[in-house]
Amino acid sequence: MWRALCEHVDPNVSSKMSQVKAIDCLAGCEVEISTRKFFKGYAEGRQYLNSWPEMLKLKDWPPSDKFEDLLPRHCDEFISALPFQVYTDPRAGFLNLAVKLPSAVLKPDLGPKTYIAYGMDEELGRGDSVTKLHCDMSDAVNILTHTAEVSLSNEQKMAIQELKKRHHAQDEREKNGTPSECATGSSVKKEEEYDNVSSINKEVVKKEAHTSVEEEEYNNGSSINKEGKCEEASDVLHDLAPQDVAEETGGALWDIFRREDATKLQEFLLKHSTEFRHTYCCPVEQVYHPIHDQSFYLTLEHKRRLKEEYG
Repeated sequence: MWRALCEHVDPNVSSKMSQVKAIDCLAGCEVEISTRKFFKGYAEGRQYLNSWPEMLKLKDWPPSDKFEDLLPRHCDEFISALPFQVYTDPRAGFLNLAVKLPSAVLKPDLGPKTYIAYGMDEELGRGDSVTKLHCDMSDAVNILTHTAEVSLSNEQKMAIQELKKRHHAQDEREKNGTPSECATGSSVKKEEEYDNVSSINKEVVKKEAHTSVEEEEYNNGSSINKEGKCEEASDVLHDLAPQDVAEETGGALWDIFRREDATKLQEFLLKHSTEFRHTYCCPVEQVYHPIHDQSFYLTLEHKRRLKEEYG
């Protein structure tokens, strides 16, 4: 995709697309980076000064209103790859309700949209490349189109494990009543917040069909390392043990929670809310709605405890 944009005949388009606003998964904030550096990091990996992996993700790129004009071949290929074309084709899907709306009516954004993210197959605990628990109001189709494996040096792996021990110690202190370092203004510097073992980056294309307005409970969209446009959705709660992680394969891992389990899920999140970290890796301090806040991501340990406490 990056190569196709670089070859775009219109120089104005190429210059406008030279910078992108990506999300830093550790801080949970937007960062501006050159498109070339972002894609270079996708293929080779990026890290902070202390060797913690830097996880970035790019959502809705390029803007869907320009996708077909900027990347016509990619757009056609994505649409042709969609399953259940009568429902999902955004141009001529016979059973796609949005296609039937009059031209004067403001239609929902049907995409396609791309989600390109760094990631890895080991759960880091902080700064994982994930999509937080949320609820989608429309049907959507996600297609994994590409993955790239990034190898880590032994030195970086050792540095990561050492940082994870420090993170665990900080978690224990806060659990025992010590004020959060975020609250005291002495939080760990951002560059000390990433851990990594073998990155698996992924590019996901999302196509929205809008055949209904049912709420879907999405719980951690995670790629093998937890990420992608990992939505949080759930059909069944998987009984995952830590040792299962190394056996996972693929580019994205999804946890989908049943709609009827939403009440139990909300109770669990409210009960353990202070154990979760959100912006700048600080503990979640206030909860308005456990799902709609999009502040929570359930790790393997959280899912294990959810299974134990609520069945």
